[in-house]
Parts: sequence; C-alpha cells; structure tokens
Amino acid sequence: MRNLFIVCTLILAPFAVMASQPEATSCAAKLDANSKLVFDSTIGAIKPGADLKTILTDNTKKLVMDGKLSRGIAKDAATAAANCLKLAAN
Repeated sequence: MRNLFIVCTLILAPFAVMASQPEATSCAAKLDANSKLVFDSTIGAIKPGADLKTILTDNTKKLVMDGKLSRGIAKDAATAAANCLKLAAN
C-alpha cells in the first residue's frame, strides 16, 4: 500500500505544478517589460521546493552580465518577478 502511495504521488506531482503555472503566467502578464524578462528567464527553473531566491538572483545577474537588463533596475525587476514566481513554486 505504501508503494502504491509513492507511485501515485510521483505520477500526480507534475499536475500539481501545472495547476499553479497558469496563476503565475497570469500574474506575469501584468509585469512591466523588465520584470517580465526576469520572469521568463527564470520560470523554467522553478520547481516545488526549489530555492527561489538563489535561482532568481543567478538568473537576474546573468541578464545584467549579458546586457539585457541594467544593473540599476535589476533589483526592482527581480522583486516584481518574484511575486509571480512564488505562485509557480507552490
């Protein structure tokens, strides 16, 4: 019985993640262009239990280093994107 529970959990886990993706995407639609850029570059790495802060920081730094986002607005853009990304992390 325990094995059945584990198998069912593993099978159904991706559907739980997909349930929160539409909420996160809907939230992201309201973001400004810079925050949306951060969101789009980060959403693929967000999984339940992931360290959102580390992933977001690393992706935002990469955007700045690649010249896609200015250093002066990176923090505000990441903060706004984080609010939507939290929905996907649940």
